[in-house]
Amino acid sequence: MPEYKKKKVRKTVHNKRAKNVNNDIKMKPSRVKKSIGVLPEKEMRVVKGNKLERNRKLRILGLTAVLLVAVLLLVSYIMPVSLSENISNWVALTGNGSYPIEISGAQTLNAISKGSYYYVLTDTNLSAFSNSGKQILSVAHGFSNPVLKTSQTRALIFEQGGNTLYVYNLKRLVKSIETKSSIITASISRSGAFAVATGSNEYTATVTVYNKRGNQIYQWNSAKNIVNNVCVSPSGKKIAVSTLNASGGQYVSGVEVLTFDSADAKANFEFSGEIIYSLENTRNGFLALTKSGSSYVSWSKYSKQDIKNERMLDMYRTDGNRSLLVFNRTSDRSDNLIMLLSSKGDKISEFQFNGIISDIEVSRGHIYCISDTKIYLFDKNGNVVRTGECGYGCKKIAAIGSNSVAVISDSSIEKVQIEGVNK
Repeated sequence: MPEYKKKKVRKTVHNKRAKNVNNDIKMKPSRVKKSIGVLPEKEMRVVKGNKLERNRKLRILGLTAVLLVAVLLLVSYIMPVSLSENISNWVALTGNGSYPIEISGAQTLNAISKGSYYYVLTDTNLSAFSNSGKQILSVAHGFSNPVLKTSQTRALIFEQGGNTLYVYNLKRLVKSIETKSSIITASISRSGAFAVATGSNEYTATVTVYNKRGNQIYQWNSAKNIVNNVCVSPSGKKIAVSTLNASGGQYVSGVEVLTFDSADAKANFEFSGEIIYSLENTRNGFLALTKSGSSYVSWSKYSKQDIKNERMLDMYRTDGNRSLLVFNRTSDRSDNLIMLLSSKGDKISEFQFNGIISDIEVSRGHIYCISDTKIYLFDKNGNVVRTGECGYGCKKIAAIGSNSVAVISDSSIEKVQIEGVNK
């Protein structure tokens, strides 16, 4: 068996001085390294730099961008049609004009005020003017029987009984439509969506809805009843249609509220013995106007609220929030009852006015009225605040300031200050 022995290792004893001997080669910092910015090891240190500050700024920039996009989306949602179109219209309104203004055409047919500007429709032209008198838009429509409908940013004009329809903003023609059958009526909403009611070869009438770009999105046919009015909700997602028929020797009118996912109505309302003259948008609903008054219908709840009067409805005006109804007697148009309604169809006030009313308007919480050659400024309760004078031949009025109006005749537009204070 092999024998294992512990191996003897000879230990070398070093000189005590050898313990302090450093065998490493000493290196001196190079001047070249210093010149290129490299420090010797003994001078190196950890530097945090601006990384944290850069990250903080990037986070702030990212949050700002997200917030800006959210604001732009919210503004685009709140504003009619789109942010870009609102900016375009605002740019068109900048600048000053002057009065008096000569207008094209032989006869003034309509005028609609939009707050900071107003439209004038004559037998030959559609024009828009800022309150300062600047002409913003002027186009020859070429229609023999033109009808004007407006929204917050656009104007729709069509030939009643014809086949042509135009949509304008304050800068340009947005869309033109040629229909196969004759146009009965049309409507445009705050969103820019619009609807056209026409005759039909297969049905009594057809209603076609277009989005703000003019693309067809819905079509509804009436098999038995005549369609005489249409209204598009402010969101552009619903329509109301009024129809007319006869039963038992009397007229029967109906209103149907429709969404674009079905041909079946979400709500139906019947008006026996009456003809619906017009369907007019308010903020949250619409008004069905008849000779005896108005019926407010909510776009969301489909609730109905009636306001009736023994006199006959002669005029309707709105500023988008409040509505104005003028009732009088067919035998005496100088005996007027003026009624102010809220955006929900509630009666705010009513008052009497003696005199033939040429035109009337509600704006900035006041009521402006022309009767013969006199201009009246009422508060909401019918108290006369100011009075003024205008010339003969005044047909339409547009409020252009707290105490000033544009008075429109067949040939010109005059600015009138209502200076007289009622005592």
